[in-house]
Amino acid sequence: MDKNKTGIRFTPPHKLSGLPESTPVLLAFSGGADSRALLHLLAEYSSEYRTPLVAAHVNHGIRGEEALHDREFCIRTAAEYGIECEVLDADVPSLAKQHKNSLETEARRVRYSFFRSIMQRRGIPLLATAHNADDRLETMIFNIARGCGLRGLCSIPPVRPFGEGLIIRPLLCSTKSEIIRYCEENNLAYVTDSTNFETDYSRNLIRHRIIPALEELNPNIRENTARLILSAREAREFIEGEADRFLSRSSGDGIQVGELNSLPGAVRHCVLSKLYAAASDRELEEVHVQALSELLQKGISGSALSLPGRIRAVIEGGCLKFTTDPRRRLTFESFEVPLTEGLNLLPSGAIMLTTANRQPAEIPRNFTFREGVRIMASGPLVARSLLPGDTVRCRGMTRKVRKLLWETGLPLCERYLLPLVCDNAGVLWIPGVALRDGAQTKEGGLLLRYYGNENSLKGGHL
Repeated sequence: MDKNKTGIRFTPPHKLSGLPESTPVLLAFSGGADSRALLHLLAEYSSEYRTPLVAAHVNHGIRGEEALHDREFCIRTAAEYGIECEVLDADVPSLAKQHKNSLETEARRVRYSFFRSIMQRRGIPLLATAHNADDRLETMIFNIARGCGLRGLCSIPPVRPFGEGLIIRPLLCSTKSEIIRYCEENNLAYVTDSTNFETDYSRNLIRHRIIPALEELNPNIRENTARLILSAREAREFIEGEADRFLSRSSGDGIQVGELNSLPGAVRHCVLSKLYAAASDRELEEVHVQALSELLQKGISGSALSLPGRIRAVIEGGCLKFTTDPRRRLTFESFEVPLTEGLNLLPSGAIMLTTANRQPAEIPRNFTFREGVRIMASGPLVARSLLPGDTVRCRGMTRKVRKLLWETGLPLCERYLLPLVCDNAGVLWIPGVALRDGAQTKEGGLLLRYYGNENSLKGGHL
């Protein structure tokens, strides 16, 4: 099947994977124009080659009723072809908060974890996704904006390893406009994700503003960047081959710094990335590869660099070694304490709340007075730890609390244990850091005194 037969640039699964035509395929099916066209093409392919085909759809729990409509559309449409559609209903917003990821990152993690589980359970070695030429261009621009190397310029590959199988992209050479035209010509109904038009997502900003601007410079931007991507991929394949040959000659504990420094820069970068991947099972960002190269150029014995994934690069005896970083990250437990009349104990000390000018005397000996304020509050008070997105209006500006704490110069453990006193209107007082505009009063109101406990600062530990 090719463009002459289908009217669209479609690369059959067996040509992409090198596996037999009858190899089972799992389709990532969102219901959008791209995956709708791919479902139609793969159904024809399945009929021609007797290829087992299954669809998979994920409801990310982001768009409410609209997402439920898409879910039912995918199940119904797959059934029209006699294809089973497995569905996952997920609460991505909650999971994103739990894992401290962006919605985009968490949604991708959930999707591919679901796809992998289906492939393992059903013994399906191929996952087909409907990425197209526009997606490939968007990804390259996104990578450049983040600061990438040659690997980032390669953008989306037509095929890549995934678990024990492969991800294939049969529509990667087709443009979005070609795919939509194909759907229209074949009367293929599809759904449209309303969030695709919101420019507060990175990729949507690229799609709706940056690419149209590039098209004004050259309408053939997709074809031109496709050639660049191909050249970058060929160059990377050559460099990886050189890196593999170098590593195959190396043995023992560590690699000589002199040998690494003698390599061409691109090959050295690739070698460092492979060494890190072997130690951490993760990919290294370009900024860290650059930092490693600088460490090597200096070549000082005993120097080290901490890398993501608790990996440490160390120069010892003239060799570069990757080890597990023995240091533990600082960890802190969140807290939330409703403030009542009298002494309120906190992880970092205590807050005395009183409506009288005279404070009670029962203050523990190991507590030290830090700051006191008299305030007017809106509703009950609570003292809690920092939350993502916290802001406070002080000195005529709305400031991010995280940045205010950073500006104090306090050690990290003290910053995260410092209480945020809040009322119904939000953050009211951060002892020694900020007081909400208009909250302070000279008479009446509530008198708050914060006492620090030096011993409690050991709660954030190394």
